[in-house]
Amino acid sequence: MGQRIRPTISAVVQNLKGEILFSLVVSALTMAMSADQAGISDFSEHEITSDRKGIIYARVSSNKQAKEGDSLDNQVSRLREVADELDIVLAGEPIIDDGETGTNFDRDGIQRVFRMAQQDDVEYLLSQNIDRIGRSAAETLYFLHILQSECEVKLITTSGEKDLETIEGLMHTTLMSLLSEVSNEIRTSKAQSTKIRNFLEKKQWSSIYPAAPFGYTTTEDGWLKKDPENSQIVGEMFAEFRDCENYKETRRRINNEYGNVLDGHRVKTLLQNYVYVGAPRIPESWMSDTEMDGIVEDKDLEIVDQEDFIKVQDIIQRKNRKHSTDEDTKDVIDFIEEFDLFTVIQCSDPATLLCDCGCSMVKDGQRDLKGDIKTHEYYCPECDEYRKWPRENEYDRMEVVYTVLNAGNDLLQDGSSFVKYLK
Repeated sequence: MGQRIRPTISAVVQNLKGEILFSLVVSALTMAMSADQAGISDFSEHEITSDRKGIIYARVSSNKQAKEGDSLDNQVSRLREVADELDIVLAGEPIIDDGETGTNFDRDGIQRVFRMAQQDDVEYLLSQNIDRIGRSAAETLYFLHILQSECEVKLITTSGEKDLETIEGLMHTTLMSLLSEVSNEIRTSKAQSTKIRNFLEKKQWSSIYPAAPFGYTTTEDGWLKKDPENSQIVGEMFAEFRDCENYKETRRRINNEYGNVLDGHRVKTLLQNYVYVGAPRIPESWMSDTEMDGIVEDKDLEIVDQEDFIKVQDIIQRKNRKHSTDEDTKDVIDFIEEFDLFTVIQCSDPATLLCDCGCSMVKDGQRDLKGDIKTHEYYCPECDEYRKWPRENEYDRMEVVYTVLNAGNDLLQDGSSFVKYLK
């Protein structure tokens, strides 16, 4: 289900959210006028017959949530009562997501719900409230829309049935989804602000980062201190990179000298870490809504002097510019469109973007292929290997295989130029 939802949402989520925000005002007015007649918690008087089947879904994202009364057991117990009250027969054991965030649909439980919802005899999904389904308004509404429009499965919460085909049901569900998303954003923002303050004011490294960077250890009060042995290696790493200007060669030299100390670390990432000049900082993405600079000046942490650090950054920027990507750079999809999926996969194993070690490779600049064709350089974060894909010989093989598959048997006659080429 996650694979099905995400591509659709990615194209429409912003527009949909704008429409939802507009409908929020209408929803509030509608409910205010009808509250004395129906009540905000129950918009449907539809009577469910006893031959209907349903699914129970429960979710908690944290132990704190469970302790505050929203435990999985409490949710399931209440939903069983709802099912009994409405004469709904459960189609199976309750489906749960324990310790899973509701901000996306990459959850085993919610995807299992969708699979079960496609069974002909399931007509209801029972959940404590809408935010148990999800905390992203657009994704949650889309999920519920698909359930009802394609699977004919309606949502029932402890406050009643949510029929998206009625104005009241749609507006109430929209409002609740939006409130859930907004409350989650507020909670996340508060938590992030607390972490930022702990990092900047109390020097709590773990409030932002899960582990100390290479060359340091954590102190008892939660900050960093230099590791005597590894901090020396950091200095050598910067010196070697200035000498060779190559990430892979830098890794090789350091590992040959000190053992495999850089395994699990990406050389380029280490070289760009300002902690080595005594200026650890919070990621820029965290600081977009604050006027603070996010930097802690601590000269006790300095391993590399400012001048050498700047020289290394200049080298990195020069390398980035040299291998920067433009719109003419071809990607895997472009080669599949030019040839076909079978041809591309048959002619180059790395077309799956996996390194020999089995780790997924990521784009890291561009390279010339042949003629005016450009392609990407790929990097393996696990073993620090680089490779251009496809290489020129792989591209040539794609052309050959594609020609064979599309030209027919006449190319395979013994006297053909193609057979001569293969020989």
